[in-house]
Amino acid sequence: NATVIIASNSTVTLNTAAQGAGVYINAGTLNLYGYITTNTATTNGGGIYNKSVGTVNLYGSCMISGNVAAVNTSPGIYNEENGTLNNDNSINNPDGTEQG
Repeated sequence: NATVIIASNSTVTLNTAAQGAGVYINAGTLNLYGYITTNTATTNGGGIYNKSVGTVNLYGSCMISGNVAAVNTSPGIYNEENGTLNNDNSINNPDGTEQG
């Protein structure tokens, strides 16, 4: 189980995948301080897909924006049931979050 840190001056962008085009968390942890933008998933989680055993921590001025999920309504974050999603309530996530 790895921990991935996306720093405040970093951007994950222009990726395509079936799920979690920006970041796909299987059983690890994502600490997001930077930006996830303009990624496309053919199903769920254009920006982030968090599995039921994963953890996503959203900090400060991170932004999840401009992502696309072609089949479902979770372009920003798709968080599977029992997945852990923590934020400090100041994030910029206009793409929204869906709980699966």
